[in-house]
Amino acid sequence: MASPPPQSFSGVQAEADAELFDVFDVKEMPQGTQPRSVCHRDGLWHRAVYALLLNKKNELLIQKRSAQKKVSPGKWDLSAAEHLQPGETYLHAAARGLQEELGVSLSLSQGSAPATTNSEGSSESSHPSVQGEVHNSCAQQSAATSSIPA
Repeated sequence: MASPPPQSFSGVQAEADAELFDVFDVKEMPQGTQPRSVCHRDGLWHRAVYALLLNKKNELLIQKRSAQKKVSPGKWDLSAAEHLQPGETYLHAAARGLQEELGVSLSLSQGSAPATTNSEGSSESSHPSVQGEVHNSCAQQSAATSSIPA
C-alpha cells in the first residue's frame, strides 16, 4: 500500500496564512485577531518572539531557514522565532518555537530561570534568552520591544 504524498508547500503555506494573530495598535492596545495573511498583507501590528540559545561557551546557535520559506528563504536566522498565538505569552511562544524548530524543551517552572532539555530528555547546558516585540511586516523598527527575563 502506497503512503499518501507529502503535503505540498502550498498546502502548508495556506495553513500558516490562516493562522490567527492578536492585532494591536501602535500603543500596544488590543484590536482583535486577524489571519496571518491579513496581518502581513496589511501591515497590522502583531506579536513575535525571538529565542537565542547559547551554550556554556556563550556561542549562539543559529539555523539556516528553509529555501521554501516565504520570507528570507535560505538565510541564516536566530535560534528560534515565533509569532504568538492569540492570548499566548512571549515565554510560552518561545518554548513552543524552541520545541517545534529545534526539538529543545524549555522548562517554565515558576521561581527559576528557564532550563532547556533536548528531544531525548537530557538536560542541555544552554541558556535561553527571550525577546518579544510587537511588529508589523512593513515597519523597519518595532513599536515596542521588551526583553523577557530568562
